[in-house]
Amino acid sequence: MQAEELEEIRQENKGGIKLEELSLLFLSHWYWFIFAVLVSLSVAVYKIMTTPPIYTRATSLLVKDEKSTNYSTVKDFQNLGIGVTNTNIRNEIQTISASENMVEAVRRLHLDLQMTVPQRLRERPLYNDAPVTLQFKDLPEQQTFTFKLKIVDKTHVRLYDFSHENDFTAPIGITFKSPYGALQIDLTPSFSNKWIGEEITVHKYNVKSVGTMYSSRLSVGQTDEESSIIDLSLNDEKPERAEDILRSLISVYNDNWVKDKNRMAESTSEFINERLSNLTKELGDVDSDIASIRSRNLTPDVQASTSMYMSQSNDNYKRSLELQNQLSMTQFLEQSLRNNSSKQQLLPLNTVGNANIESQIEAYNTLLLARNDIAANSNEQNSEVKKSDVKLMQLKTAILRSVQNTIAQIKSQIANYQRSEAETNNKIALNPKLEKDLQSVKRQQDVKQSLYIYLLQKREENELSKTYTAWNTRIIQPPFGSDAPTSPQRSRILLIALFIGFVVPGFLLWLREYLNQTVRGRKDIDFLNIPFIGEIPNLDIRNHWWQKTQHKQREIVIKQGNRNMVNESFRIVRTKLHYFLGAITNKADGVTNKKPQVIMVTSFNQGSGKTFITANLAKTISLNHHRVLVVDMDIRRCSLSQMLPQRTKNGVSAYLSGITDNIDELIVKNAFGENVDVLPSGIVPPNPTELLQSSRLTALMKEVREKYDYIYLDCPPIEIVADTSIIKPHCDATLFVVRIGVMDRRLVPEIEKLYKESSYNNMAIILNGANYISGKYGSYRYGYSYGYGGYSYGNYGHYGQTSDE
Repeated sequence: MQAEELEEIRQENKGGIKLEELSLLFLSHWYWFIFAVLVSLSVAVYKIMTTPPIYTRATSLLVKDEKSTNYSTVKDFQNLGIGVTNTNIRNEIQTISASENMVEAVRRLHLDLQMTVPQRLRERPLYNDAPVTLQFKDLPEQQTFTFKLKIVDKTHVRLYDFSHENDFTAPIGITFKSPYGALQIDLTPSFSNKWIGEEITVHKYNVKSVGTMYSSRLSVGQTDEESSIIDLSLNDEKPERAEDILRSLISVYNDNWVKDKNRMAESTSEFINERLSNLTKELGDVDSDIASIRSRNLTPDVQASTSMYMSQSNDNYKRSLELQNQLSMTQFLEQSLRNNSSKQQLLPLNTVGNANIESQIEAYNTLLLARNDIAANSNEQNSEVKKSDVKLMQLKTAILRSVQNTIAQIKSQIANYQRSEAETNNKIALNPKLEKDLQSVKRQQDVKQSLYIYLLQKREENELSKTYTAWNTRIIQPPFGSDAPTSPQRSRILLIALFIGFVVPGFLLWLREYLNQTVRGRKDIDFLNIPFIGEIPNLDIRNHWWQKTQHKQREIVIKQGNRNMVNESFRIVRTKLHYFLGAITNKADGVTNKKPQVIMVTSFNQGSGKTFITANLAKTISLNHHRVLVVDMDIRRCSLSQMLPQRTKNGVSAYLSGITDNIDELIVKNAFGENVDVLPSGIVPPNPTELLQSSRLTALMKEVREKYDYIYLDCPPIEIVADTSIIKPHCDATLFVVRIGVMDRRLVPEIEKLYKESSYNNMAIILNGANYISGKYGSYRYGYSYGYGGYSYGNYGHYGQTSDE
């Protein structure tokens, strides 16, 4: 195998997980999924049982358009961005959904005081089905509290569970003193004997908090952009309460709309009343002047003598009278516009007599009311408020310009009539001067009297409009909805819980597999050219997945006549090892018949199980009546020596250091059973490397070769110390232990490199720690292990405790 091929294999080992492997991984951890599904479904069922059902009720409103003969002229300003457009629907939507409207609706329905009764895992609210009603006297809206009550009988009720007060019994139908003020409790038609002894919890909330809560549950929208229909929907635990809230909210909105219209009429009334008061005083002054002139001069009636000249003067007078009225009212309006500095003041309607100006004033007042509604529900910095301010300023400027133009036109017409009147007066040269003075004063009287009557008429019209103001909306669809709750959606919650129950453990298993960089199984070493001797199952085997294993990390599991999976695995390894050693003998081609005797067992990593395999493999070989010696060459850790029933101080280190030359006194006879002797490591020396490099190691190997059929050396890992490299020349074969879940699979190509370079004599691989999905030996499928937990193998129990079945 070339270096390029090794690198390619190394990259393949870093690849993802195949679908087949993932499926086997999920199957091997099926109980994870069962547990996760049970937990998620339990949580889902608990959520369903503790979540109160929510019902939805909806209604539809038609917003009426204000029809007016003068209103159509406002359309002339729409091209300039001034006037009322279809955005009024959006303004009405904002007005309806205002929290203040909902607070008022809650206040009217007394929803700040609610009652509940316990029902399984949640509280069931009471509304129209409550057995009693509670009426507090002078209870502050912002006060909050909770207490409980029980109906003792039809005349008494028990109140308890107060914050700082004792329990007490109160009469029904009579006002009594409670910890929260005067209270009267009355029975309702829903009362029956089943309510006696039932615990009822009374909740008093802040009115604004309840209004805000229901505002969040309210949905308001326009059916489509071209229509004037507004759809409202509300979610609540009680469908009857949701219907009442929608009706109350619509009523609050209509009442507020009527109040806005009445405020506009009241502003007009104030303006008219002010002018009437001034005119009354002026008419009194004129009447006093006429009476004074007549009383002083005894003025006769001289109109008959001048009727011919006065006919033309009368015509001019009538027209001039009309113009004077219009000019006076227009000047009054101009003065009002200039003095109207507040954004909150409405302009008077129906005072000028000019259709164009009246339509502009109506548009201005309508836009001002809409603007103030939006500002009341948000703030002055709202973008819609600022847009409305700009439009109001533009419209006010346009109204003032129209008024000024009208005043100029009226003055021009008056000047023309005055010139005509002057010509007529010149012809009345013979009339007495006194009559002329009387006529002048009389004319002032007629002008003011005509204006007074005109204002009285407008005031009556304005009062009638206040009295008969109609609502701005019409309910086209009363509150309605399904009797089935809209939430919680039980099937959806259960499906989501089921999905989570499968996805979460699957993701965790996939993530653990994806992050795992160790050898996972046989497939990770299949590409190697090194002879494969066999695989040893994971030691921690249990009959059932819920049982805990109690095996020791180091023990002899091979028993005579035992046919469980571990014993059979070692027998398979023994058979393959027999053929492997036989092949090594045949390589000599008759040059030597030296049979391989010394077998070194090592690994890359500490904890690979080489000591366990060495001891049990030696035991397996001994079952064929071979004399086997197991030598603990790991003189630093003494792993194999720790498996002996009794620790001995003498061993390999004693022989190598020259303390003794008698090997027989160092060997523990039949330590692991008949024909299996052990040469322990002995005391840990201060210079293990120097001892292993001495010639006494060669002498040791030579002597034991003569006494035993096979010698197994338990050596340290090759990557930790150099001891194994010193020992390897004395070995005929090398068994390299690769443990699943311990060795980094990125090091697997390094084993191939060692084999290619013949770094160790006659290398072969044993895979340790394999797991199996199926329980019956011989019918299993291969799986991966990530620790030392596994599954049962047929009906076998703990190692060494089973029969030969």
